[in-house]
Amino acid sequence: MATAHFRRSDPTPRGQPAQPRQLSLTLSWPPALQPPMANILQIILGAITSVIAYALFQEYLSPAARRRRRMPPGPPGVPFLGNTDFPTWNAHLKFKEWADRYGEIYSLRLGSTNVVVLNSDRVIKDLMDSVLRLSGFD
Repeated sequence: MATAHFRRSDPTPRGQPAQPRQLSLTLSWPPALQPPMANILQIILGAITSVIAYALFQEYLSPAARRRRRMPPGPPGVPFLGNTDFPTWNAHLKFKEWADRYGEIYSLRLGSTNVVVLNSDRVIKDLMDSVLRLSGFD
């Protein structure tokens, strides 16, 4: 708990013009309760730096980021959120727009999950044929 000490300025000696009285307030904290502002600022700055370093690591250096580089091209996403413009109504129109821009095979990021979109019957049939050939069920 802080204690307040009030002190009035000294009275003026006789024969001199009167000065307005000044009142000063001094707050003193007990030593055990003094706010450690420097420590709080260091903790906040350290936390912000850690969050930024983690975000940069996840976006550019992590194993998931390396896997994303091998994915087909697609619309850019926001770190940690993915593609925030993912359609909820008339999704087929947005998928068609992305197919025109990125090709018949493109990838999306939905949160931390990567999704590959195949946009034509020919591409889907080619994929299914290659899976059947690789599995040996010809």
